[in-house]
Amino acid sequence: MAFKNLKNSLYIKFYALVCKLNLSRFCKIKKDNRPVSPFKLVFFCGKTGIEYLNASMVSVYKSWDTVPEIIIITDGTPADVIKKKLIKWPQQLEIFTWEFCGEYFKAKGKTDLNDYAAKDIWGKKFVGICYCAEKYTILYSDTDILWFSSPVLEDLQSRSVVKMCQDVGYHYSEPLLNAVNQKHILNHAPLNAGLIYAGGKFAEFPQWNELCKYLSLHPDHRTEQTSFAVLNNYFNPQQYFKQEEIFIQVDDMHSLKYTKTKNPAIWARHYVNLKNTSFWRDFIYLILGK
Repeated sequence: MAFKNLKNSLYIKFYALVCKLNLSRFCKIKKDNRPVSPFKLVFFCGKTGIEYLNASMVSVYKSWDTVPEIIIITDGTPADVIKKKLIKWPQQLEIFTWEFCGEYFKAKGKTDLNDYAAKDIWGKKFVGICYCAEKYTILYSDTDILWFSSPVLEDLQSRSVVKMCQDVGYHYSEPLLNAVNQKHILNHAPLNAGLIYAGGKFAEFPQWNELCKYLSLHPDHRTEQTSFAVLNNYFNPQQYFKQEEIFIQVDDMHSLKYTKTKNPAIWARHYVNLKNTSFWRDFIYLILGK
């Protein structure tokens, strides 16, 4: 038992070092003949997540058949701080502050969204995605997602869509569900807000005003994911990314086995609470071409 504990401790320390080394900067990324993706790839990031952001971008570059234009929503971190550590990208890359996104809705009279973002870190992510989805067709990705192949995405055809990925359990705010009369979504598949294919105006949701008001008054760490799940179940209740497409696993923290080897058909993996170990293990395999 003592040897196993020592091995696991060394394992964790090794991947902490891998994270600090920022291996992404050594990966060759240049413009090639691949077409531009028909959607914007959106990330939400602050100064503590830039190494993960770089690694996720490298995985996109190495695994996709297209190369997307990228938008990064900041959590309050100055754009220059992110730019300084960011790898070069061969297509357009823009950095928006959450304040910029919040002001857009504030100018339209939706002060609740701006207030929610001002009070909560995940509110900042929420308002950023809402803004980008209203302007473009987007694929939002948390920075702790690695890609192994291209996603297969349908044309939205001007429809309002929020398509999330299947979760391993329900991580919702039940008070919010009760407030907007949406508790029935607990009868549907649990959804995770780490990956969202979206576009259109979320204000088409009939309880949109009530939802935004609740968010501004009762922000907590589950309200953002719950809100997107409510929207997913309204706009396209039968559509979400299955585990066979976007994989989530929470029990391989000390394993040396490459996720793609065990799950060859998946497009990507969201590492949730294992991003400090399994994420960097798989990233090493990925840059070595395994």
